[in-house]
Amino acid sequence: MQLLQAPFEVKISAPPAPIIVLSNMPASHTHDSSSTVDDGTKQLVTYHFQQTPPMSTYLLAWVIGELAHVEHQCPMTLPAGTGLPKDIFQAGLSSKHHTGEQHDSGSGASSSGSARLVLVRVWGTSDRASQFGHARDVACSALQTFERLLQVAYPLPKLDLVAIPNFAAGAMENWGLLTYRETALLVDDSTDDISQRYGIATTVAHETAHQWFGDLVTLDDWTELWLNEGFATYFEVIGADAYRPDWGYFSDFLTSTTSPGLEIDGVATSHPLTIMRPTQKLSEIDNWFDDISYAKGGAVLRMLRAWLNRANGPMLGFADVDNSTTGNTVKDGSDGDGDGNGSDPTGDSSGRTSIGAMQHVRHRRSVLQQQHKRGQQWQQASSSSWRQQLLNNVQRERSQRARRLTRLLSADSSGSSNDASSSDSSSSVSGSAGAMWWTFKSHVGSTAPSLLRQAQQAPDSDNTGSGGSGSSQLRPSSTAAAAADTPGAAPEQGLGSTGDAAGYKDVFMAGLSSYLQARAYSVSNYSMLWQHIEHESGQPVISMMATWTLRRGFPIVSVSLDLKAISSNDSSSNQQLVQFEQVAFHAPRSFPSGLPYESDMYCNDWTAEVGDSSWWIPMAVHVGGSNSIEWHEFSNCSSTMKLPVPHNGWVLANAGRYGFYRVNYTEPLWRALGAAAAAHPTHITSIDYAGLLDDAYSLSLARQLNITVFFQLTFGLGSRLAAEHAPWSIGLGWLQRMTDLLANAALLNGAESGKRWQRCLADLKGYVSGQLTGPFIAGLKVPGQEKPGLGFEVTPNELPELRLLRPQVLTAAGFLGHTGVMRRAAQLLEQGAAGQVQISPDVTKAVYSLAVGSGDEHAYGTVRQLYEQAKDVADQERALHALARVSTASLISETLEYALSPAVRSQDFASLVVGLAKQGGLGFNITWEFVLTRTDDINSKYGGGDLTYTLGRKLNSLTRLFVDESLLARLKVFEKKQPGLLSPTFLDEANAARITNSDWLRSQGADACAWLSKAAAVPPPSAGAG
Repeated sequence: MQLLQAPFEVKISAPPAPIIVLSNMPASHTHDSSSTVDDGTKQLVTYHFQQTPPMSTYLLAWVIGELAHVEHQCPMTLPAGTGLPKDIFQAGLSSKHHTGEQHDSGSGASSSGSARLVLVRVWGTSDRASQFGHARDVACSALQTFERLLQVAYPLPKLDLVAIPNFAAGAMENWGLLTYRETALLVDDSTDDISQRYGIATTVAHETAHQWFGDLVTLDDWTELWLNEGFATYFEVIGADAYRPDWGYFSDFLTSTTSPGLEIDGVATSHPLTIMRPTQKLSEIDNWFDDISYAKGGAVLRMLRAWLNRANGPMLGFADVDNSTTGNTVKDGSDGDGDGNGSDPTGDSSGRTSIGAMQHVRHRRSVLQQQHKRGQQWQQASSSSWRQQLLNNVQRERSQRARRLTRLLSADSSGSSNDASSSDSSSSVSGSAGAMWWTFKSHVGSTAPSLLRQAQQAPDSDNTGSGGSGSSQLRPSSTAAAAADTPGAAPEQGLGSTGDAAGYKDVFMAGLSSYLQARAYSVSNYSMLWQHIEHESGQPVISMMATWTLRRGFPIVSVSLDLKAISSNDSSSNQQLVQFEQVAFHAPRSFPSGLPYESDMYCNDWTAEVGDSSWWIPMAVHVGGSNSIEWHEFSNCSSTMKLPVPHNGWVLANAGRYGFYRVNYTEPLWRALGAAAAAHPTHITSIDYAGLLDDAYSLSLARQLNITVFFQLTFGLGSRLAAEHAPWSIGLGWLQRMTDLLANAALLNGAESGKRWQRCLADLKGYVSGQLTGPFIAGLKVPGQEKPGLGFEVTPNELPELRLLRPQVLTAAGFLGHTGVMRRAAQLLEQGAAGQVQISPDVTKAVYSLAVGSGDEHAYGTVRQLYEQAKDVADQERALHALARVSTASLISETLEYALSPAVRSQDFASLVVGLAKQGGLGFNITWEFVLTRTDDINSKYGGGDLTYTLGRKLNSLTRLFVDESLLARLKVFEKKQPGLLSPTFLDEANAARITNSDWLRSQGADACAWLSKAAAVPPPSAGAG
């Protein structure tokens, strides 16, 4: 529990310069001191730091070491204290008292409350001094962006970012003192590595977002971790895109966030966003730092924001909204780049393409241990006003638990009917927001007793709603009347503050501003969040989001057309009735039929009551040949809407991929969508094409779609011949997953079965190289090149999209059968090591990986030497990644032994070992044998540290490849002998994946292999990589 917070005054004695001492707040003064040690008296300097605001104990931090830094006085737009409780903020200002040598607080804030400067500094060891600039610039941009959007001032006078060598965690959001692994923060200022800079920008923005979401307002219990991590995941994209809108961060949202969230939420071991029970043990908290809390949390927030702002097409990437029509008009062929100028620091180009998944798994076991042990302790606050404020908050929170939410649910459910499956419970919404219908019945179908019971146990609701009784903590946000004059407002995330220059109010951001202002320096829970957004939007957000918050899983939306259902006297002859039905994603496993969807698969499987907790589903719908987007919502098991679908045409649900659910279609619709996607990029946007690929493969795992539909969709990858990263990321990701699965299946007991899967694997590689990567590499037109062809050479002035796409396609092509790419990479590595060529940083990781993956022992030795001798942390990480791509049994075993050696830092051990296993086949089996038999050596590598967090959670990523039941049986015995190495849910996740994979091989394998056998007959292309 985090209910009690306290201000801290930190005093640290350390050796004098060049030792640097940092803490959450600036040093107010220092004085000389001394300490008696065995060899005499040692001179020290004692640092007195300014008192912190009230905060949770896990955010307290200090750093001591010989550090260099760069700094920047970051100009902020809001006056100091904007949106913050005046009594606490003023108390913090008046707490500065000291004698001795004074230090600049680092803030340029004026006493009159005008706009001020925040000191941003990036620290690291002196040999990294040339690698600080990028992170400094991103941090300043993120601070400015978040202040402008949220209209709540950053409350501290400085923000330090520190790169720590051999840091097990990815990053940690200590208030005002962010700590990072070096590779997550540093990139050489003279090196133009777009992938490294891209990733650092999201990591820096993620931790900066925590300064509001997690630090200023803290979750009241770890069971609602998503309130920290979901917001940081969404806002990391906002902040990074503000810094570099031309890098297309929001077009990466499907691959980086939504798709990983859907995958983990589709397994039986998933959990709700808000877990309605007390934390039982520390390992549970560790496990909740997963893609449910991060990815699903961020995706659900984005989905809600899109719906609340559906009238603003440009904001959502649907350009040129025409409110006089029935939908949001989209420019024909547009990829939805907002206002098109790319100048807004908060724009979302959601219709554009994207890069591969880049997830931030941030590890902080030690701070969680400290919080778990001390979370209930009250730290005496030196300021009486702060103490009284905190005590009042705690008393109010404990006395008002769940009153408002229970009252709302009771009132709504008492008047609802039991018609859970009505097909009329829907709403089609066009360009203007309009008046919204909404009833509790339409959300949950029936009286929903189980949902009501959970809501009655909800945390304190703050008694702050629109309507009803009770004193209101929902003060109007300071943004409601603020002028939103930021120029160049572009899609999705910003519109400057909470509105755009035309006066459009972003009610989602206004709700967040109100929420942060009301809960500043305190704790919160999900019900408080939804209340504030409901208050600002005027829409029933509490009811809309109840199932998304309190239920695990997500729905499949099945789409079909029924021309006969339209009345013959309908004046619109081309109108067709579109039918939508929802069923829980893993509900089909409860039914033996599997394929196809059947009507008796009721729309939820959480309780025995049919229709008890169907999801509220917001949906953007696009009809082929139309230039409009129709918004639609429904909450019961089925719904219909009339749309002008031409004969043999198509309708695409979840356009823009804002919704957190899968979409299935009838066979004719899948066929039409596949043909449209393959024909030309203007017919179906890259983000929607990626979504089709993602849904098709995932639905095959749930026995709701034949795998051949996915294969048919992949034809578009080779035929569209456009630099589109989103569909390539999704398509290659699933094809690589299938490759790894087949490689594992080929090693199972049974010679005939193994040969069958080996043949299928060879056909898969033949199809990918012959039909997909080969034609794309040979035929893509690259700016600055006379002839078509995608090679390792980067031409000047290439668009970021192509630069991000190139290494991914070339790497996948090489490992999936394109021998020309493999040969060229090995040649480049040899020439680069000899100083004959300069390899572009964009493709260095690809070159290293492909050369090592070729099986060449000389290439392996070269890359290992590069890892050991690299001075640039980015180049060291590239080499480490490549070492995990070895393909022969001898090199796999050698690399595992190397991982135990002093040459590999403990922070890199798990990445190397897990990377070896991720390739499936030999790598998977040999690595697990290593883990099972070398546990003592692994423990020694970590110095007796906690393996569950440092290694166990990383091993969770391997569960998806399990096929062998005998290996799982060995791991069950191993877990009893070595408790704590595997995560608490590992065995359950691995068993669930084994069942899914075995089921897929049994039910879909024959069809997959037959299809691939025919497709692989096409000869490989004559042209290769240049």
